[in-house]
Amino acid sequence: MTQPVENVRSFLLRMTHRRLSTGRPGLLGGAVVGLGVLVFSMISPVNADVSTQTDWSGGAAENLTVDHWDRSFAVSEGVSWLAVPGQITLTGIALDPVPEHVVDDLFVRPSSLDPVDMDGDGDLDLVGAAIGGNRVRWWRNEGGQPPVWTDVPIESGFAGASSVRAGDIDGDGSVDVVGCGWVANEVVVWYNGGQGVAWTRQSVATEFGQCHWVDLADLDDDGDLDLLGAAAAADMVAVWINDGALPIAWTMQTIDDTYGGARSLVPADLDGDGDLDLLGTALEDDDLSWWRNDGGEPISWTRNIVTDSLAGSHHADAWDMDLDGDLDIVALGYGHPWLKLYWNEGGDPVSWRGEDIGDAVVTPLVLGAGDLDGDGDMDVAATADSWNRVMWWHNNGEPPAEWPATTVASQFPGPWPLAIADLDGDGALDVVSGASGGVEVAWWRLTDFVASGFLESRVLSIPDHVVTVECTVDARIPPMTGVSVLLRVGPSPDDLGDWFSIEPGRPLPVMVRGPAYLQYRVELGTSDASAAPVVQSIAFEWTSDLQTRSGASSRVQP
Repeated sequence: MTQPVENVRSFLLRMTHRRLSTGRPGLLGGAVVGLGVLVFSMISPVNADVSTQTDWSGGAAENLTVDHWDRSFAVSEGVSWLAVPGQITLTGIALDPVPEHVVDDLFVRPSSLDPVDMDGDGDLDLVGAAIGGNRVRWWRNEGGQPPVWTDVPIESGFAGASSVRAGDIDGDGSVDVVGCGWVANEVVVWYNGGQGVAWTRQSVATEFGQCHWVDLADLDDDGDLDLLGAAAAADMVAVWINDGALPIAWTMQTIDDTYGGARSLVPADLDGDGDLDLLGTALEDDDLSWWRNDGGEPISWTRNIVTDSLAGSHHADAWDMDLDGDLDIVALGYGHPWLKLYWNEGGDPVSWRGEDIGDAVVTPLVLGAGDLDGDGDMDVAATADSWNRVMWWHNNGEPPAEWPATTVASQFPGPWPLAIADLDGDGALDVVSGASGGVEVAWWRLTDFVASGFLESRVLSIPDHVVTVECTVDARIPPMTGVSVLLRVGPSPDDLGDWFSIEPGRPLPVMVRGPAYLQYRVELGTSDASAAPVVQSIAFEWTSDLQTRSGASSRVQP
């Protein structure tokens, strides 16, 4: 029986779950859920507030819900939560040699790849361009371990197809594709008529000389996707603003038409002011620059030079490499023997501190970054054209003294495009590339998984008048793997009692006087190094003896 608030209260904790499979003894199965989130649902009196916890590193408890996978927990070991946002899985052990999986062996001189869920089935497909074969294709991921791929044509005969990106451009809920042709000098949008069986072609630009790069982003913050691109022969970087009408009308804005041998242009909020800036490379000028978005209609852009001595500047992108909350730049030059990392030092305008990373690389072309080994920091991968190699470099600390290299592929003729994504859905990032000196598109799984890992949350307070707490876990749990959740509850953050395992369908009374505090522990394990469980959501729901109602749900994003 529930006592008055000043007296002893009873908390009934019970675990609900849906069993997919069982692994090791004592580990629970879960349900397959497509979106990885951690959810705390608070059921409380009508006037109660729901606030946000963003730091799990420890300290006094607060009456907060959790909506953010922070970079630190109270304790964690052997788990990854940065590799694929909103998911917990086990960390990786680098494989050497790395197994290769072929997507297509008849795609002449692939030049661009973009991983995206084209059909909305929860796994990642691939969209690609072939500069030699003049083709734009979608490879549909049919599932399986490794996945089976189905080739879906988008356009054949697109002269010198050099770059593609996918996104919902017209806002109809289906994924469209934008591409450009090095020989055609054309920027084109293909609108998806549904399931990729019918495409409507729209020519956006027809004199964009030797178009090398296209991308998609909402540059004017109006809720729709705009286009951006780089043209080598025209020495030009430009954007096309989406007017939001149907059919879409595009307004071209030239950012720079003296950018010698422009090669790439990507969107990134480099100054942290909430809008998207532009980061570009120019091969002939050896230039790496960014243009600050100053707002206005049309948008005003201010150029800032990062360096004008990156030999053969070819590709750059921005990630938070040191996890300090701002974006750093990783870049490469076709004539520069090292990958370059430019640390964001802040200021107005932003200042940059450069350092070399990786071993010497012969003619690098395209790079990517992500937590490839699941150890909580950002690693780097790149293609080396004349070296016929795909490689990745392990980040071994802050700041790293060195970046140990692992060769992904050593006989891959002229690798050009590169992307990083979880193609097989195992919770770890993979690398995909195309052989521009051949006809092959392939991907590589870089790591196996450690046998076990865990994390513990920060101490969380439970609202007043709570009488029951219900925990639900959703996870993908392959055979020979498992997940368990433990709780401890007590009257103060320093007096939480012993950990106990939550079992399905078994009410567990916990006697606590006054305000109560909760901490949870998630344990993951595998006896198959090639597979790991993926925890996609943990939900806690409490009921009050004052009034029971549905409260707000918080979604976890890193």
